Amino acid sequence: MTFFKTKVLASVARIDARLARIEEKLGILQKEEETTIMDITRISADVARETTVEQSAIALLGGLKKSLDDAIAANNDGDPTELLSLSQQIENNTDALAAAVKANTPAAAADPTQAAPAASGTSSSAESEQPQKTS
Repeated sequence: MTFFKTKVLASVARIDARLARIEEKLGILQKEEETTIMDITRISADVARETTVEQSAIALLGGLKKSLDDAIAANNDGDPTELLSLSQQIENNTDALAAAVKANTPAAAADPTQAAPAASGTSSSAESEQPQKTS
């Protein structure tokens, strides 16, 4: 085999190895893209479900407001039993809503109000972004 042929074959082998690495990385990227698409689909479904629940809660509260207004009007006409009935309805609806929220809340949900403590001796991001003066 000639020197030139040996060089060409070595170059082809390097190119082939590079191509194999590129194909492997491309496969990884395709899998990540599929995972991302599935995550977006799941999140979209979660948002739609939450919107439905929120709209239901809004409708419930609007109905309670109307019922309260009706009961107040009825009480002004001398019918206090309407207020007692409304009070029981509000209590029942509140219990049902609380049970639904509890049933659909993950037990191990992280408390978003708990922030990680800042390390002592570090400056805030605002301080670190200010340019340093040099003399």
